[in-house]
Amino acid sequence: MQKLKNYITDLFFPAKCLICNKISQNICIDCINKIQEVINQTCPNCNKLSKYGAYCNRCKKNKYISGIIAFGYFRNPILKKVIYELKYEGVFSVSDQLAGMLTKTILKEDIIFDIISFVPISKKSLRHRGYNQSELIANSLSEYFKKPVFSLLTKTKETKSQVGLSGKERRNNLFDAFIINEKNSNKLIGKKILIIDDVCTTGSTLNECAKILKNGGAKKIHGAVIAKE
Repeated sequence: MQKLKNYITDLFFPAKCLICNKISQNICIDCINKIQEVINQTCPNCNKLSKYGAYCNRCKKNKYISGIIAFGYFRNPILKKVIYELKYEGVFSVSDQLAGMLTKTILKEDIIFDIISFVPISKKSLRHRGYNQSELIANSLSEYFKKPVFSLLTKTKETKSQVGLSGKERRNNLFDAFIINEKNSNKLIGKKILIIDDVCTTGSTLNECAKILKNGGAKKIHGAVIAKE
């Protein structure tokens, strides 16, 4: 029945590209080709070339995450709009295409992992938005890699945007913001975890998540994002 509904919807209301309005997928191939991909991953803090998006020797102090890889750049207007449409306008189906882009990066960087998780949002944000965009991307990645997705963390408070905050302010902003999701606490012990977010600014959020996961018994955590600032 659902397939029939989808067929009728596609027949009378064909999908259009979010960028150029061409009848296509949410992002047509022409617009995808205009997105600049990250060719070489860099240290999330200083942007020095770094394999696997690892923090460089100068920046790795107090870092718990093995690295953060990104598909593209948030400054790209196409990628920025698509992320906005997913995050705030409820265009859920675009998560599959974004996950497809990120899959290329994960395969290229040869990131090895056992399970997939995602950066949680607060209960207030979840009630307001109705979904977590990073979870949607994680679920799509799960289908490709045939790896399970678990909600491993809970966000305990609202936080400010990390953009423009000093290092000390970022740390204070994220202090006690995440805890282990007790329901899945046994799922992470001794595991290599790929944790998903939509955008990375400084890496502070993903690093804080990795800290909690490491303290909970995870073996290794690697971050993967659609875009970086």
